[in-house]
Parts: sequence; C-alpha cells; structure tokens
Amino acid sequence: MSTPSWRGNAASVAEPRVLTAAERASVDRTTAGQAALTEVGSGTVTDFRRSRALDHAFEVEVTLENGTKKVIELTERSLVVHPDRATLR
Repeated sequence: MSTPSWRGNAASVAEPRVLTAAERASVDRTTAGQAALTEVGSGTVTDFRRSRALDHAFEVEVTLENGTKKVIELTERSLVVHPDRATLR
C-alpha cells in the first residue's frame, strides 16, 4: 500500500511577498467590515476610514436595515474596541 503524495506543480506554489499599500488597504477594509457586521448583526458597510485615535485603528460605519447608522471602532487586528459603545449617527 503506498502513501498518498502531492501531485501538484512545484512551480505553481507562490512565493511569499509583501503586499502593496493598495492590497493592504483592501484587506484592512474587508476584514474590518466583516468584524463590524459581526458586531451589529447585519447591515451594510457604508463608510470605512483609518483613525488617528490612540485607542483604535479603524472606524467602520454600518447602516442597519432600519436606516440607523452605527460606527464601530476596531483595533489594527479588527477587534471591537468598545462593544457596548457603538456610536449612532
């Protein structure tokens, strides 16, 4: 009985590389948006911005189905900073 082995093309394995600023921004926006939506339950991400505040890195505005807007503050790793203090706008 033989053991299964990988049969892919070794040349097709991508080498690690540094993301460009645009790629990093896209990942930040996507990850932060998903974290904000998880925090509020559902809605649409309507704004995203980097923050200059010391206690959080991102501010994500989510518009709920009833039209209410909430701003969720997140750390660099997309953790909610003040889960009980989502800002209404």
